[in-house]
Amino acid sequence: MNDLIDLSLVYGDQDPVALAIQLLTAILLSFLVRFYYIRYAAPMGNLGNIGNVLPMLAVITFLVILVVKTSLALSLGLVGALSIVRFRAPIKDPMELTFIFLAIAIGLGAGAGKHWITTVVILVILLMDYIRIHFSKREIHGKTLLVDMPGSQSMQTVEKLLAILNQGVNSMRLSRLELGESNLTVVAQLDTVSERDIQAVISNIRALNDRTKCTLFDSKPVW
Repeated sequence: MNDLIDLSLVYGDQDPVALAIQLLTAILLSFLVRFYYIRYAAPMGNLGNIGNVLPMLAVITFLVILVVKTSLALSLGLVGALSIVRFRAPIKDPMELTFIFLAIAIGLGAGAGKHWITTVVILVILLMDYIRIHFSKREIHGKTLLVDMPGSQSMQTVEKLLAILNQGVNSMRLSRLELGESNLTVVAQLDTVSERDIQAVISNIRALNDRTKCTLFDSKPVW
């Protein structure tokens, strides 16, 4: 019974060298995950991504596991403490949630003394995702072109525009076509051969109307 209610944080049976190795493993793995997330997985244009907090999250989880694993009473107290915590940060991309779980897993594994298997599994997970990204880039080489042509346009202009898109690239998939009283908006997925081809397409489109605005995006596969 005394062991169950012992709230002492004295780790007489803990090897300081082993603890240092576990902590170092958590730090190194968390920074590796941070680098990978920012380099390969962070949404484009997201300046406030969660990559910078991943190392802190991993080390905090490491500390929590290190404390509560020595006492059942402390682990029960942790459950009560977490019941009043609300995580309200908006998670719009499933990839962000995945990397949050990765950081938590690093802290859990290192804090529980399973730092070797944690290292191996984390490296395998990152390798799997890198292979997925590599093959996704090989499958999708196209661009997304947004055409905004001001003014009242006729169906003949629409036909000429679509003809330019079809002739200038290998293939074209029309995502959106909106013909209004004051403008024509077209969104198309283009499988291009080279940058010269896409420049020729844009030049031909602007020849129809010199006020046309063309915006080009990289086609990014949905994760």
